[in-house]
Amino acid sequence: SADYIDMLEYFVQSLFGFGIAEDSVGIVCIDDGCNDHFTERYPRAVIVKVDDDVIRDLECWNWKRIRQRCRVSLGKGLAILQQLREGNAVYFVDADVFFFQHPYESLSVSNPNLDLYVHSDGMQGKGANFGGILAYPSQFTLALFEHIDMTFRKTFEWDQKIFNDWLMEGKNALDRDFVCGDPFDYEYLDVMSHSQTNFCRSILLDVDLTDIDAKTVHATCVEGSSTKRYSLLSIWGSPVKDYYTSKKTVGVEGFQGRTREEWSGVAGSKEAVDSWMRPLAYIALVTQRAIRLDVPVDTMGRNFFHHSQPYRIVSADNLSNLNISVVEPAYWERALTTDGRVPVVKTLNDFDAGRPMTIAELVANINAPGSDKTRLRSPSTN
Repeated sequence: SADYIDMLEYFVQSLFGFGIAEDSVGIVCIDDGCNDHFTERYPRAVIVKVDDDVIRDLECWNWKRIRQRCRVSLGKGLAILQQLREGNAVYFVDADVFFFQHPYESLSVSNPNLDLYVHSDGMQGKGANFGGILAYPSQFTLALFEHIDMTFRKTFEWDQKIFNDWLMEGKNALDRDFVCGDPFDYEYLDVMSHSQTNFCRSILLDVDLTDIDAKTVHATCVEGSSTKRYSLLSIWGSPVKDYYTSKKTVGVEGFQGRTREEWSGVAGSKEAVDSWMRPLAYIALVTQRAIRLDVPVDTMGRNFFHHSQPYRIVSADNLSNLNISVVEPAYWERALTTDGRVPVVKTLNDFDAGRPMTIAELVANINAPGSDKTRLRSPSTN
């Protein structure tokens, strides 16, 4: 889908922003659309294509509902093994892992002599997530990922379970040439710097996320690609260079409260949200501006899971399907500190004309030259 490619494109651009060279970036593609897009745009990148032809001889080909999952799991193992066999270290992450600092230079580990570092799945030490792995080429890591590849092809068991079973027990089997302990061991990366933030778990419920020194954040259990990105940018902002220079926005005033309690009262009503989101979405579509939702600052931080958060109310994925983008509440504040961009602000009052403006009149005013940031006050719902 377009969202899938857009997510990967954002991922690649963030790496370039940290100074990672094109030939050091790898992408696992599970369809022709992804493969064609990235092969053309980044000819020096390492593209691992895992389409139906790769799995046609596997048992999972006979189960249509798991073909996509089969390509994803198989692709992870193949991509990692390819690099390890060529003698390269590989930092493999899922597409919904967001980097906010340099992937390698920001790392801080307890034991720098190990060959494997993993992201925690939930509470630290309670299992590794197969979507965040830093592996160096060694007897230990080659044995691990060859085992995962071989086992998955036979059983189609969940790749993360195969991964953890081997780490916890399999590596010390009698037929192994190594035993538990340095250097044949692994380390969890710090859960507070490499966190797993989602809407269905409470691990970080009482943590002020704005205080976290975010290096990577895994947005699991969040609705979809666009909403994943929107939710994390709302907290930490974007490392992509042109993100804060490329957009103009449209938003509304008048409905949002200035306290969390006032905002919650508005957000608690689907009808109230719809009353301004419907015309706002249309205006954003025809003007090709991004929607910016303004919410009180104190709904951030410890209230990441609060139901009044903008990304809990508005579906960035549904808007994306309508070719509408949405930016975080602090977009313009970050544009100023990141690039010194000061927006030209234009406020349209619904009653400036002595009567409620029509949508067409609002659009015409917004499209008039001379504004980067347009705010609608009491927008008409006609």
